[in-house]
Amino acid sequence: MKNSIGVFLFFIFFVTGCNRNEPVSQAHTFSNTTWERFEHLNFDLPVDDVENEYDISLVIKHTAKFPSDALSINVVMITPGGEERIKDYNIYLKGRDGIYIGYETDGIFNRIVKIREGMRFHELGMVKFDIENLMTKLYTPGIIEFGIVMEKVEK
Repeated sequence: MKNSIGVFLFFIFFVTGCNRNEPVSQAHTFSNTTWERFEHLNFDLPVDDVENEYDISLVIKHTAKFPSDALSINVVMITPGGEERIKDYNIYLKGRDGIYIGYETDGIFNRIVKIREGMRFHELGMVKFDIENLMTKLYTPGIIEFGIVMEKVEK
């Protein structure tokens, strides 16, 4: 658990660098490193600025027990103004060579994927995310943590 927190904090510092606009993030940790097929993940992140654009990234921590090359998910994003955006993603955790993408620390692989760049919101409030596991089996082993990061883009 300490390693997991350390890796996540490293990511936050890496992403922010000298940026004073701290990113906001949330993460869900799975018991038994398994994501059940019908377990939806819900995240609420605040939009406190309608003048800036935001980048939105997913952070996935997994082990070598993940059974596939890609994690298939559906992301529903509801903006503070009520606009709904829905998209399916195949997030590749392995390259064509069979080697895991991202970085590895003590057998835990970390994959960061930007899913939206320059997203502009027209109202203040909470942006809601509903993320569904679309893998074909009832249980997806090897997933330790799934998180979302929303960061203001510097002008």
